[in-house]
Amino acid sequence: MVNDLLTLPLAQRLDGFLADGELQVETLHSGSIRLKVYGVERTLVDCFRHCRRLGMAPVLEALKDAINQRRLNVDELWCQAQAQRMQRVMTLELEALL
Repeated sequence: MVNDLLTLPLAQRLDGFLADGELQVETLHSGSIRLKVYGVERTLVDCFRHCRRLGMAPVLEALKDAINQRRLNVDELWCQAQAQRMQRVMTLELEALL
């Protein structure tokens, strides 16, 4: 088992450790194509993760948009932040907006 795990590429090894249900990933099949659809909370946490590339303005705009449209579950957002280790990064912005 361990030897099989070591021979896999890194992405496949990480997929085995993270439960898809925990990270809000839904896999849909359309013919031979496999699509991954992510939830709103997961997408926002990913935006915060890549805020240096995206800039803080679009990230905050996405967060405000989700709050205004009432599509955001704050408890689920915090669970996603914990699962992806982004709580410290998101704390100040969440406290300011909520």
